[in-house]
Amino acid sequence: MVAGVESSLVFKLTNVRFSAKMINQISFSIAVVFLGYVGASTIKGVPGCWTNWFNQDTPKGTGDFETFGQLMRRYPAEICIHPLSIEAVTTTGIPAEKTGQKLSVYSVKDGLICLNQNQKSGTCFDYKVRFECICPLHCLDTC
Repeated sequence: MVAGVESSLVFKLTNVRFSAKMINQISFSIAVVFLGYVGASTIKGVPGCWTNWFNQDTPKGTGDFETFGQLMRRYPAEICIHPLSIEAVTTTGIPAEKTGQKLSVYSVKDGLICLNQNQKSGTCFDYKVRFECICPLHCLDTC
């Protein structure tokens, strides 16, 4: 150890001190920003943060299409590249899993697709989706 330096690991850069915890958080955030994803095993115990709800389509026509690809193209700064999970509800707040409707696609990778032709009523509900992402650095201690 260097004389006068605390026993905990401390880095000094232009009169700014970074503790080992801060370095880990900064490294974590850099990995998220540049790589767009950190595997779930790497973030065990770190809570996710949910995006806003997205409702880009209605069930008019052939069905309701809330696909990940379309949403990423439309809202690239609002959704992470590799979300951890997806949640879908009707615009009236009913969870997709409790509607009784047959969803053609419902996955974190692809989003949600409900085809009118697959529904007993002939029409899908209007759905909205949101995605869980790795929390940004400023949120790690407060999420």
